[in-house]
Amino acid sequence: MIEEYGLILDTEWSAWSVCSNCGKIGRKHKLGYCTIFSKEYREVECPKEGVFEILDKEGKVIEKANNSAGIYSLMQELPPLEPDVERILIYAVKGKPIVLACPGNLNSDAPILWQIGDKNLVSELIAAESKGRIYVSISDKIYIKSAKIADSNVYSCWQQKELAGTIRLVVEKKFEMNFNHHIMLIGLVIILSVLLYVFVKAFFGRKYAKV
Repeated sequence: MIEEYGLILDTEWSAWSVCSNCGKIGRKHKLGYCTIFSKEYREVECPKEGVFEILDKEGKVIEKANNSAGIYSLMQELPPLEPDVERILIYAVKGKPIVLACPGNLNSDAPILWQIGDKNLVSELIAAESKGRIYVSISDKIYIKSAKIADSNVYSCWQQKELAGTIRLVVEKKFEMNFNHHIMLIGLVIILSVLLYVFVKAFFGRKYAKV
């Protein structure tokens, strides 16, 4: 059926995983990635630069405006507004897992490219550099298994060289204060004793002052 439509099926499989049990029946799994593409290659034309020209009565160009560069003439109609870029702020705790999904979409099914500044995040490279701690999934999400303070940054997601959204990630260390209940009880007794002493002293002092 695939050959009738001029399609080619390409499959790639990972190695078998380690068995879930030793010495008895267990489970193994392997991951497969299938790609279907056409035998006919079609060249996609790049968008042409839109240059708006104003001509005089003799047909001579008296003004040019490069619309592709965002420059418009006062003689043109107002250009359509660009879609708003979604920007979100995420706070995370050091050592906890994080999943970053692009907050915006340009109404396109084009793949998402992640960047930090002007540096592209390539899944294979970032996984190798972080020793598997950080990777980009096939669903274009960033997975951080154990967050570090150094992961705090601005992550931008792009579709077809256009900004779709940004995430400002702030990783903070969680301060946990563990109190000993006995120390808390002793401290509470001391505070109450001091308050009672001050109250009694003030009460009797005022009584003797009246006498």
